[in-house]
Amino acid sequence: MPEDTPKTTGTGVVDQNVEAMMALHDADHRAMSRHHRAVDRLVTKLTVPATSWAMLLAILVWIGVNLWMRATGGHAWDNPPFGWLQTTVSVFSLLMTSLIFITQSRLGRIAERNAHLDLQVNLLVDQKTAKIIQLLEEMRKDSPTLRNRRDPAAEELQIAVDPSQVASAITEMMETTRIEIMDPPAEE
Repeated sequence: MPEDTPKTTGTGVVDQNVEAMMALHDADHRAMSRHHRAVDRLVTKLTVPATSWAMLLAILVWIGVNLWMRATGGHAWDNPPFGWLQTTVSVFSLLMTSLIFITQSRLGRIAERNAHLDLQVNLLVDQKTAKIIQLLEEMRKDSPTLRNRRDPAAEELQIAVDPSQVASAITEMMETTRIEIMDPPAEE
């Protein structure tokens, strides 16, 4: 079996879901420009602890060599306060920041798409669950062996969630909470 082929779990639905997620990941990767791929590879290589240690070592060697050359009467290429070192570190920091922003922007778009996908799946699951509860309630009412009774919780759960109502309630709660946080009640 090739290394890039996923191992199956034996459950068709799980395998199908894993393959769908891998297809999304592959589509994201194929949609990246050549420049984004290069940035992604570079960021992956630079965002390891060894990079921090290498930078620290390079700075210490730079300072040490320049101080040693100065102390032995040689010509140091960067005398204290190490202007060339400061410039080099600043340029490297600017480039790293730019690479990180590019990567974060791309990952943010993917995360937003995935959040929309999660919302759609959750709404679909809610609708399916509401339908199942509806059918169970109908079966309970129609069954001669079960006592017919009113179940307010089941009645409420038969109704699928209205996303706009939930969003409005969340917004209202957040605004109320924000007001309470910003304007706490006066203590007596």
